[in-house]
Amino acid sequence: MDYSQKISERQWNLPEKGELESRREETYIDDIIQKDHIQRKLLEHMDGIRTVFDGGAGSGRFPALPAKQGCRVTHFDISQPMIDKAKELAEAAGVSDRITFVKGAHEELNNYPNKSFDLVMSFDAPISYTYPNQNRVIENLMRMAKKRKAFSVSSRLGTLPYLCNPVQKTQFILDEKCADPFVQWSVANCEKMIRDFHFDKQNAERVMTDELERILRGFGVRNIQLSGPGAYGARFRGRFCSG
Repeated sequence: MDYSQKISERQWNLPEKGELESRREETYIDDIIQKDHIQRKLLEHMDGIRTVFDGGAGSGRFPALPAKQGCRVTHFDISQPMIDKAKELAEAAGVSDRITFVKGAHEELNNYPNKSFDLVMSFDAPISYTYPNQNRVIENLMRMAKKRKAFSVSSRLGTLPYLCNPVQKTQFILDEKCADPFVQWSVANCEKMIRDFHFDKQNAERVMTDELERILRGFGVRNIQLSGPGAYGARFRGRFCSG
């Protein structure tokens, strides 16, 4: 097991992760915008989709949507606490009978056959949490898809706003008094982050790449579509592609 995978397993298997991740849309306005946009784009691409694989599905932000459309969904994630929370939410949504929950790492997808799902989606996980194995992970996700693939974040460009903004996620907090530990830390350290901020132009220019598109084109993927909700697209980039 790679060191990066060990870090991911330790981070995402913290007991509180399932509950915290399930409340993202109650905590940050940018997560509300991102989820709404992804859901809209998914619904635009559901024609002919009957089976779905969600890699890094977390606490179940997206699997319920295709399940409600009648699809059979495989919810795949490295975190047992988040899978447990996702099962709870699927039950509440009335779609648990259409979702199969699998615990595993993105680096362990070799056992899935080629074109075994109509739609393969993976939001944030392939590049954000599998480095330095992101190329192999994305290649596996693509070969598993029969009709369509949906990925985000497109590249380390997703970190650019944080390099330019000293308060980072603090500006998106909906309730500064909520119990989320990261919210509490962000609020308590906001003035210090502003005071200590230094814009590193060289570092910012270094991340100005479009990594996922380059990887996809290198694997021969065609019909790659960039998607982002207006000005917010500078922070969120996704790919809906086929071929």
